[in-house]
Amino acid sequence: MKKEKKGFVNNEGFSLVELVIVIAIMAVLASAIGISLLRYLERSRTANCASARDTIEKEYYTDKVEIENFRLDNDLPDPEYDIQEFLDEHAGEDKFKCPDGGTFQPDASGEHIECTKHGSNFN
Repeated sequence: MKKEKKGFVNNEGFSLVELVIVIAIMAVLASAIGISLLRYLERSRTANCASARDTIEKEYYTDKVEIENFRLDNDLPDPEYDIQEFLDEHAGEDKFKCPDGGTFQPDASGEHIECTKHGSNFN
């Protein structure tokens, strides 16, 4: 006569239902992590663009002051040196491009730079 085991009848592994539940839980967690990662990457690209834009504006205003000081020291006429001209002079340089694929251009006021992809307000 066979003795019956108490408790589980088959304890050789996991059932299909248990495996499906674990895989479903892992899929939900992976999708949540993926979505958070994508948001984080977009924020970092936008911040990188804002930093590049601010650096370019500072270089423009530094150049403008240097040109103005040279003009005053040498009694030269006032040149019209605007942001678009500055961007055109440096168009081939990598630091004058948005790291996320946009391009920099003067904003509507003509006093600041904006990105075609991110705009000028990064907050």
